[in-house]
Amino acid sequence: ARYPERGGAKKDSGSLTLTQQKEQLRELRKRWEVKHNEHMRKHGFERGFIDCRTLKEQGIERRPEVHLGFEAAGRLDDAQRHDIMQKRSEPDYSRHLEQARTVGHDIREWLDTPVKQHELVRRL
Repeated sequence: ARYPERGGAKKDSGSLTLTQQKEQLRELRKRWEVKHNEHMRKHGFERGFIDCRTLKEQGIERRPEVHLGFEAAGRLDDAQRHDIMQKRSEPDYSRHLEQARTVGHDIREWLDTPVKQHELVRRL
């Protein structure tokens, strides 16, 4: 805690450097992944496994979602939940859009690609 004298607990990082703390967190996440997936298999689940690698390391080309947390997710209404589920099922064109911007292509050239016109306009 920033102010242990106010009742917060002292951080457990001790004398670890920032790099060591990051590595320790990666190791903790890996242990959690292994234990979680082990129990999922043990109880016959075929979905819901955890992979602590980055999306890029997994070969997934999409932007990560914003983590809402338990309380924030509970405050979503049906329309907001529907929007999130819809976005999850849509193809991610952000890589193509970013590529078009960095290469300097005229956006009209990209309208002839598989990316739909309304998707381009919406994401710009």
